[in-house]
Amino acid sequence: MIFRILLGWMLLVYSYASMACTLSHWSQVSDPFSMLTTPEDSAHFVDECGLRIQLAGNHAGFVEDTTPGKVFPQVSEYQAEFNVFADTLVMADNQPIEILVLQDENGEKVASFALNQQGGKIYSQLETIDSDGLSRSTGGGGLEITAGWHQIQLTWRAASSASAQDGELLILVDGTEGSCGQTIRFIHNDTQRISRARLGVVSGNQDSATGVLDFDAFSSQRNGHVSAETCPPLVTPFLLAPNQWQQISPPVSAGTTNSVRDLFADDLPAGRYGLDWILFRYDAASHSYQDPSLDGPVLAGQGYWIIQLTEGDVTLDIDDYDPAALPNDVALPTIAGVNWHMLGNPSLQSHAWNQFKIKTDSGGCAAGAGCTPTESSAEDIFYHQVWHYEGTGYSLIEGATEISPWAGFWGATLPGSDGLNPRLAFP
Repeated sequence: MIFRILLGWMLLVYSYASMACTLSHWSQVSDPFSMLTTPEDSAHFVDECGLRIQLAGNHAGFVEDTTPGKVFPQVSEYQAEFNVFADTLVMADNQPIEILVLQDENGEKVASFALNQQGGKIYSQLETIDSDGLSRSTGGGGLEITAGWHQIQLTWRAASSASAQDGELLILVDGTEGSCGQTIRFIHNDTQRISRARLGVVSGNQDSATGVLDFDAFSSQRNGHVSAETCPPLVTPFLLAPNQWQQISPPVSAGTTNSVRDLFADDLPAGRYGLDWILFRYDAASHSYQDPSLDGPVLAGQGYWIIQLTEGDVTLDIDDYDPAALPNDVALPTIAGVNWHMLGNPSLQSHAWNQFKIKTDSGGCAAGAGCTPTESSAEDIFYHQVWHYEGTGYSLIEGATEISPWAGFWGATLPGSDGLNPRLAFP
């Protein structure tokens, strides 16, 4: 059974075309008098029926659909579609307003879609709460919501089992594949079910927010059309040849648990770690190589040596990546002399070496955005050239030379950096 809601009335079995556009046909309406109106405007809304919200004060105003909680079997896969127009919305930076919230039978939030402003532009933001109560978000710098009407498609799926952890929350904006980059995948949510959906200004409204939000053509159904299977991989895989050391820096997000097992055990046998394959990182403080171990962390922005001794090539892929959680910089321990560091590019994109910056707490690279590699070398802080090992030999990186995703490299702090707390900052 598919359940479908159009703004202003419910279509549970069949539609009443003659029905007036009214809030009275919704399961619940919050604050209809000060915030919500149902304008009839054939030039602006579908079927002369839409929802308009006048932001005023820090209270919520929304309509609620409880149809998902009334169908059998319970809704383990859900898709919401709606159009939104936010041209007059004015809000403070980094104070997201949730405009669609999915809840379980207890009224607990399962997932949400929010608008978040950064630098005067409005972006999408997704959040999920899993079965363990853990929250994951795409952060505030998601897909830009530009001027004009936009179609939003949000698909939520419960995991197929407790061990699978294959739940996901996906979004398409105006049906574009570029939206695939804003997803939350591998969610432990097999026990969760969707019982209701709230649309409007559900939470996060601030006194400083002003303007009008318009919604139109809202549909609510138990089967999603958006699938991660239709999206290209977020991270380009890395081909690891056998019996050959490679200097890599896996593109991983900061602030998340990325163990060697989490990242690579789906591509290389976990039980053969240390026998058929292994990683090493270089610790610049102790001047020694260290084995992170199978359950040890893989750190964003750090370089690693890796080798595998299987019979053929192995493709390394990264399944879970949060572009909003890239590290800002990596610390560079110093000594009273030259000190070597094995570093890397944590991004999904290639960046020219001269786009990286060196920052210090004091000295010549302390002001503003820090120093370019050339400037830091002149300040006797960090050498302007770095080197990447490609499996058969080293290649020099300097100036505008591109550093690709997965690339690790050697770089050196210089004697003048000692005591200045230098960091390598990423583009």
